[in-house]
Amino acid sequence: MRNLHLTLSLAVSLLVAGCVNNNIEPTLKTSSASVSSKGLFECINRNGNGYIDRSEHVYLRPCGITEDLACGNVPDSFDESSNTDTVQFGSRFLQLADADGDGRISSLELRAHCNNMTVKK
Repeated sequence: MRNLHLTLSLAVSLLVAGCVNNNIEPTLKTSSASVSSKGLFECINRNGNGYIDRSEHVYLRPCGITEDLACGNVPDSFDESSNTDTVQFGSRFLQLADADGDGRISSLELRAHCNNMTVKK
């Protein structure tokens, strides 16, 4: 029971530390030096609601999600023009990354997805 309590406390702490960010701006301010799920999440989550939802799928590719749905580097800048298959691409990514099936991707789900895709390579 004590181990369960410690595990749950640790999980909640990680969730809070990973999801809380009061300085979310709609501009791209990340480095392309390394693949970072935090950088990807901040780039894609333009409305600052703490989730990547359907309205933000247009930012998946420009922010670094590759064609094979792996997590790539966030570019220093990008063209925000829309692709014709953005809906299909976003739906495929949502199916793969949305672990709890709520129709949106949390920073924790994105981190798990990125880690999983790194292991598969």
